[in-house]
Amino acid sequence: MDTPMIALTFAEIARRYPDQWVLVEETAWDAQGHPRRGIVHAASRQRAALRAPLQVCHQRPQVKTFIFYTGDPIPAHLTVVL
Repeated sequence: MDTPMIALTFAEIARRYPDQWVLVEETAWDAQGHPRRGIVHAASRQRAALRAPLQVCHQRPQVKTFIFYTGDPIPAHLTVVL
């Protein structure tokens, strides 16, 4: 995948990679330590496709990564009962 090597906000990542799993190298954090910006290393509709890129990122011990899904976490046709 051809990705820009610039840090993006998570909102921008979600816009650029709709309904995909995204592997991000964290580059900036808020006061509570939550990631705010990052560099996209891989994106796919299948989470399993991020395994190999994740291993490459973690060859550098100082790298912190974050994987998240940019689409709706619960499809509209499903009902969740707690």
